[in-house]
This record gives sequence, C-alpha cells and structure tokens, in this order.
Amino acid sequence: MSFNLSEAKRSKAKLRLAIDGPSGSGKTYSALLIAYGICGDWSKIAVIDTERESANLYEDICGGGKKYLTGQINAPFTPQKYLEALHECENAGVEVVIIDSLTHAWTAEGGLLDIHAEAVKRQRTANSYTAWGDVTPLHRKLVDAILTSPLHVICTVRSDTEYSQEKDASGKTVIKKVGMKPQFRKGLDYEMTIVFSLDQAHQATVSKSRISTFPVNDVIQPCAETGKKLSEWLNSGSDIPTCSDCGKEIQAYGNMSAVQVALYTQRKYGRSVCTECGSKLKEINYGETSEYEEPRDVL
Repeated sequence: MSFNLSEAKRSKAKLRLAIDGPSGSGKTYSALLIAYGICGDWSKIAVIDTERESANLYEDICGGGKKYLTGQINAPFTPQKYLEALHECENAGVEVVIIDSLTHAWTAEGGLLDIHAEAVKRQRTANSYTAWGDVTPLHRKLVDAILTSPLHVICTVRSDTEYSQEKDASGKTVIKKVGMKPQFRKGLDYEMTIVFSLDQAHQATVSKSRISTFPVNDVIQPCAETGKKLSEWLNSGSDIPTCSDCGKEIQAYGNMSAVQVALYTQRKYGRSVCTECGSKLKEINYGETSEYEEPRDVL
C-alpha cells in the first residue's frame, strides 16, 4: 500500500454520540429527542433495548403518529448479540439507532467482564492480564461495528453513582447524586465524535467533542433542537469522501452512497477505499473482518 498526502477535506459523517450519566438522569429520553432532531421521523429510529423494555415507556413522546422501533436484548449480554442487533437495524431502513445501554456489554451477565473472568479460570496460572487477549478482540469488534455503521449511532452508558454534599443558594447543605466514571472499558470517549455527560437535573455537559458548534464544557439541555444542530454540522462536509489508497474520490456503488461505501470498506479493510481499490484488496488479501458481508460483494 502506498502512502498518499492530500489536502484536508471533511466529508459528511454519521453521528457517534455517547450519553453517560447516573440512573434517572434522562439518558434514554435525551437520546430519543436527539435522534428525532436528526431525522425528523420517529419511524426512522430504532432502539436496541437492554433495559427490560424500558424504551417502550416513552412511546407517548411520538404523539399520535408513527412510533420508533424497539428490539430487546436479554441476558447473556454478549457482544455478538449487540452485533446481530445492530446489523438488523442497518437492514431495517432506519436512520438512527440508539444502543440503550452499551454498559450491559461490559458489566452485565455474559458481557466482556464475564468473558474475561471465564478466560482467567481456563488458564493454568489464572493470569488476569493475559486473559484480556480473549476479551480485547471482541471489544474491538463491537466498537468497530458502532464506528463504521452506515447509521447515526447514539450509545447510552451508565455511570457509577456517587453522592455529594453541596450548598444551595441559601447556604443549606443538600445531597446530590452525581455521575462519575462511565461503566464501560476505558477509552470509549476517544472513539466517539461527541460525549454528553448528564446530571440529575437532566443537564448535559459536553465532556468530549470534535464538533465546533458543541465546545467542550458547554452545558446544554438535550432536545430535538440538539439533534438538528448536530445534523447540520454532520451534513456540512463534502458529499464525496476520498480513497485512502489512491486518493481519488469514492463514488456510489449500486444502492450504496459514497459515504456508505466508505463506511463499509472501513469496516471490512480498516480504511475507506474506492471500488477499484477494494476489488484489488479482495484479490490480494481477502481477510474478512465482519460476519455480515453481502453476497457477491465486489468490494
């Protein structure tokens, strides 16, 4: 593979948003409002629900019109179940998928920490460090599927809950529940385009951002307008991404837009390539990285 330099150009993108916060901070509700602001159509939103069908509790948010879609993941919360659910959403014709919550893939029964514990038990020396070798590929595959999905993806993440004593305006001591460390493997925030951290008052602090209209440390009230503002930035880039190998613009192929081709090849080869370079890669190095390849795939 040759290395090519070209002038920086931002392409249109899909949202990768993480919303973390303690119980009761409004993660699911905020995610739904933002998702609606992005697509403007409740029927174009799907929720991958790990919270015992809690997403159904908010169906009245849609008014009397079409409802968003929900699908349930039950224990064990293996990464494979998340991958299958995300793939189903991609095939369902929706535009935004909400993973509510991603925490279950980490801490709940059958999640990555359970997989790690089982790997430790299988080792003759019970080495916790080397047992991560069984976990990291599964974690990476799940995160990569989120990052390369052709849909906008919003992930809710639980936070460890801690209480603090603070003074109110009158000087009286009050107890507040605050969100602390997100319950997922360290580094998730580096992968996402933007991260909102919610508090008990349903206010979101922008804790990480690559989006100029949402500067870090800004405090917002998540709503449909938030989604519209995010969508404007995401759609303000170039329509046509460029190939990582040859530097040419990536063109649409079949029923896939240029952006979808870029995302699809990113998932498959680890970088976005045009159809010509994708065909060459397939001939030279047909090492599949996804279980979900389309039949007769020329890329």
